[in-house]
Amino acid sequence: MVQQKYGTFDVGTIKENQAGRVAYYIYTDNGSIMPDHLKHYYYIEYDEWGVVYKVYESSQLGG
Repeated sequence: MVQQKYGTFDVGTIKENQAGRVAYYIYTDNGSIMPDHLKHYYYIEYDEWGVVYKVYESSQLGG
């Protein structure tokens, strides 16, 4: 339902009967005061039934 409402995920894909994480791109921090120059995303974690249990904002993984 999330993908139908907001469009294709920018990071990750939904896998049937598997828990996972997907994300939507928000912005890249290139601000004038202490920028981190990383891409920031809304991450969505879901369980093996496809039920979303956590949504959070964070910079790109591994950054």
